[in-house]
Amino acid sequence: MKNIPRKMQKEIGECLRDAYGSEERIQALADELNDKGYREAANTIERFIPGLLSYTAFPKEYGRKSERQI
Repeated sequence: MKNIPRKMQKEIGECLRDAYGSEERIQALADELNDKGYREAANTIERFIPGLLSYTAFPKEYGRKSERQI
């Protein structure tokens, strides 16, 4: 996000949150950023797509501590 002008960071952040979990939407956002001239930001998003998708593949129960673990 540091490669994107501050006035656009909020909008791009919202777009990323909306696209979270959908490879096609994340890739479309990266392509849009690349077209606007933000190549470094687009490359960063493309590089982390597999990690974002694998993170969403786990059930939510694995991300939270159960009462037995506390």
